[in-house]
Parts: sequence; structure tokens; C-alpha cells
Amino acid sequence: MFADNALHGRTLNPRDPAVSAGGSSGGAGAAVATGIGAIAHGNDIGGSVRIPALFNGVVGLRVSLGRVPSYNPSQPIPRPVGAQLMAVQGPLTRSVRDARLALAVMAQGDPCDTRWADVPLEGPELPRPVRVALFPRNPGGFTHPAQAEAVHQAGRYLADAGYAVDEAMPPGLEEIIETWHRIGSTDVLGALAPRVEELGDDDARTSMRLWLELYPPSDMQGVLAALAQRDLLLWRWLTFMQQYPLVVMPTLGDLAPPHNLDTTREGQARVMDSIRVSLISPLLGVPAIAVPVGNHGRLRPGVQILASRFREDLCLDAGEVVEAAEGVVTPIDPAR
Repeated sequence: MFADNALHGRTLNPRDPAVSAGGSSGGAGAAVATGIGAIAHGNDIGGSVRIPALFNGVVGLRVSLGRVPSYNPSQPIPRPVGAQLMAVQGPLTRSVRDARLALAVMAQGDPCDTRWADVPLEGPELPRPVRVALFPRNPGGFTHPAQAEAVHQAGRYLADAGYAVDEAMPPGLEEIIETWHRIGSTDVLGALAPRVEELGDDDARTSMRLWLELYPPSDMQGVLAALAQRDLLLWRWLTFMQQYPLVVMPTLGDLAPPHNLDTTREGQARVMDSIRVSLISPLLGVPAIAVPVGNHGRLRPGVQILASRFREDLCLDAGEVVEAAEGVVTPIDPAR
């Protein structure tokens, strides 16, 4: 959620320097928003492509598990299983068109990658009208009114474009979020926390300790049970998506927070509450595109549009509908 360190300093949000530019790809989001580049690269295990896209008011595409290869020939140790199942690479851009272009390049295969799947970028045509489920809340947590309104507005744009839009709750949302934490706190953060203690600055160490206090690691049996449960939850989600091929939700529960909110227990609890909705697509391995919708002061609220596995094309098509109504993002002059 934050891009700040004692070695290089803070990445400022070009929309409002008093709030976070997001993380962990906050610099990528700020660079795209200011026009330093048209396409930036991020990686997302809990929201780190979509969160900086929201905070900086740009587009962020989280791809399906296996869509973009991530083979690293210099990696000395194996990745945690949770990272293998939930972390993906993806682009941040100012337009959905550029996100589509970046995906086509990033998805080129790598014969050494253990998860890359040779699946066409365009899936089969769906029966019309394509049905969309709106869920305008952060499940089990706080939802900022501007975020809820962004979902409703996106739904109106899609309905005007011929989509069949209903408010509907996808299955197992609370359980999906709990399962992410059971895997993430034990397996992913279990491997990362010692490195943060060794190499991180004071704020990073504090943030990591508070995270693990709020969501303590499980034992090995608990992790194995969570990995098994992940499969069942995905079955239920894919069944729901036979009826609703697209789901529109807030990108986060809240808007961009002030800097260093995660360095107090109360602040970290607020951060963890806000990201609940961003943990759904990583746990399931399905794609989601974050697009800005509306304005709230200097910030852009936003939605994420989720689809079934390897249907990034459906996310991009729907994102283009929203973008056509909202307008393509133009570079921000942070000195304005």
C-alpha cells in the first residue's frame, strides 16, 4: 500500500502528495500517471498492480495465474507455494488499449516457466447480452461511499453498452479472504519477514510485525487445509461465473490513505480492512482490471472488473466501455 523507504525516500502521489502512491508498484503507478512512460510493470499477489492504479488514477491489469511467465534464471531458492499460486506480473497504463498491447507482449511464452499456459488471448464469443454481477461493497469491511458509487456508475456504463447488469453477491467472499491470509501470513510472509527484519528500514519492519500480529501464521496443517480449500472456492467461483462472466467490485474498500498509516496497529488494521476486496482475484487466480471511475476531490475512485480464468479479453472489453464514458487518462503535471 506504500512506496517509501529510508534509502531512496518517498514516492509522491502526483494527484495528492499527502497520500500514498500505492505499493508495491507505487513508483510504477506514479510514473505512468505523470507521463514518464506509457507502460509500467508491476507484480500483484494481494493488489500491488491494482492498488497503485487506483491511487494514481490509472489502469492496472492483474492477469490470470499462468498467463504471463515469471521464470527468473538468477533465483537462488524456490518461491513459496503461496507466491507460486497467487503472484502474477502485469502492466500499469493510462489506457485500456495500452494494457491490451502490454498483455500481448508480456504473455509471450517461456519454455522454462513452470506455470505459463499457452492459451489464446481472445476467448470464445459469449452469448449476448453478457451478464455482469455488481458487488458494490468491500466484503466484511469498510466501503468508502465514493468507491461504492464508482461500482454503480460502472454498472450504468455497462448497461448502456448492452451488458445485462444485476447486483449479485459472488460465493464465499469472506472465506476467500480468510484463506488468502492463512496462506499468505504463513507461507508468503513467513519467507519474506526474515528478509525484512534483516534488510528493511524501521517502517518496513514495523509494518511487517503489525501485519503478522493482526493475521498470525498458521501451522503446517492449517496451510495445507487452506491450499485444499482454495481449490473448492475456485470451483464455486467458476460455477458462479457460468451465470455472470463478469464481476464488478471496488478496487479497494477505501481511497488512498495518508503516508505511514501502516506503522501503527490501528492504522495497519485500517489498511488490512481496505485490501480485503483486493485479495479475491489473487487467491482464485482469476484476472481483474482496475479502472478509474469518477472523482473525489483530487483523487479518482475506481473499480475492478473480474472475469474467469484466462478471460482477460472480457476484462479489457468491459474496461474499454467504462473508459469510453470516463475519458482516457491524461498525464498529470505534479507541479500544478
